[in-house]
Amino acid sequence: MGSSVLAAHELYRRLAVLAVAASCLATTCHAPVGFEIRGDLESGVVFGIADLTADNGVAVEEIVVGQVAGEEFWRVQGHAKLERLVYGESLQGLAVKAGPVPLQPDQAYYVIVKGDSAWGREAWGRCTFFLDQAGRVQTEPGC
Repeated sequence: MGSSVLAAHELYRRLAVLAVAASCLATTCHAPVGFEIRGDLESGVVFGIADLTADNGVAVEEIVVGQVAGEEFWRVQGHAKLERLVYGESLQGLAVKAGPVPLQPDQAYYVIVKGDSAWGREAWGRCTFFLDQAGRVQTEPGC
């Protein structure tokens, strides 16, 4: 993976941490959303999502997947209790607002999930993932 992609990933990671910290100072903190991202372009990119305060799914209101370089590839909105989703698949309760644009190998992407936690607080999370040259998902620890 190119050094410019890694540098962009690190910049976005630091900005996301700062944004979360600033929002926690200004208001009540949100419930964190955890991710497990796996798969490949052939079988599908699978997002496991969990409300880390309750160790279960998230009442999702919005999911956005985009390229780290900035372009949005897929956006869905609505209301659905989810623990898992596959990139580009239709989901009952969530309407497609953009895309899906086909993901490409050797690229860096982000996923953002917004919704409600089991405790009635806003749930929010962001994770960056990479597709290697063979189209397989690669993530960093803690994502």
